[in-house]
Amino acid sequence: TVVFVDRTNDDMGQLAMIWLRTGLMYYGLNDKFKVKSAGLDTANKALSGLTLLKKDGFRVTNAQGESLFTYSVRYGSGSWTINRKTLESLDLDEDSSVKVYVQDGLTDRNAEILFENKAVIAGEMVYVASQVDAINKAKTENP
Repeated sequence: TVVFVDRTNDDMGQLAMIWLRTGLMYYGLNDKFKVKSAGLDTANKALSGLTLLKKDGFRVTNAQGESLFTYSVRYGSGSWTINRKTLESLDLDEDSSVKVYVQDGLTDRNAEILFENKAVIAGEMVYVASQVDAINKAKTENP
């Protein structure tokens, strides 16, 4: 399990999650990893950064029948329901999860990826997915 963490489960963590899931789906690895996002706290406001996904062919809509500020994100055969969650609410297995902090100053443990801006997240996460694919292939070919 990989969890992208920011302060309020805002756009940075959500976009990183969506783009890594998309990259893993491209390489056929989406069933091998759980990718989530969470915040230390949550905010009760819209995730306006999700509109960036529309220019890349995603469909972003309000999830009908769900709570306010819950979205449905679709791309190809992939579909996700997106809403704000706290890190505490995920009930993670600490031995098999990696928390990747996407805002500066949140932790001194695990991993940090500090994005320059929201526009670079797509390229960074697809690159990470390609590296995971290369590692997976190397392990399969040379067990």
